[in-house]
Amino acid sequence: MPRLTNKTYLKQRAYLRYEWLEHDGGGMSRLSATEQWDLHGFFAPTEEFTSEQALAHRQDVSGERPSLPQQAGRAYAHLQAIEERFAKLPPRPAVTKSGTRRNYRSKDLNIQVRGLVHPTIDYEKLTSALLEHADNEVRRQAGDTSKAA
Repeated sequence: MPRLTNKTYLKQRAYLRYEWLEHDGGGMSRLSATEQWDLHGFFAPTEEFTSEQALAHRQDVSGERPSLPQQAGRAYAHLQAIEERFAKLPPRPAVTKSGTRRNYRSKDLNIQVRGLVHPTIDYEKLTSALLEHADNEVRRQAGDTSKAA
């Protein structure tokens, strides 16, 4: 397998950064958490690096974790394979508003939940979640299960 050149590294990093910023991570949520961590650790798509800084980051993490480049390369290849499969799927039909409402049974629905790894903590979201949880606990203890507006 060919070694990753600086040019290819920067190209792959730019692609991941674009996906992260413009498409909320793109297909990264379809990867395992470990694969996502490997991509974040090696490519740092959430960081606003210059080319020189990105290459310095690559050098640093490769020295600290010698297996990371290979692991991130596998994760990147997996991400590319996933995105190629999705590109081959036919487009979804346009949603039209009709006058009839369709009733669904739970066994007819296919709900998927995926996790997207964020390399840093969003303290605003964490605070909001903790305050909402505390509010729900107070309501539950008071016997009120209605949601506040």
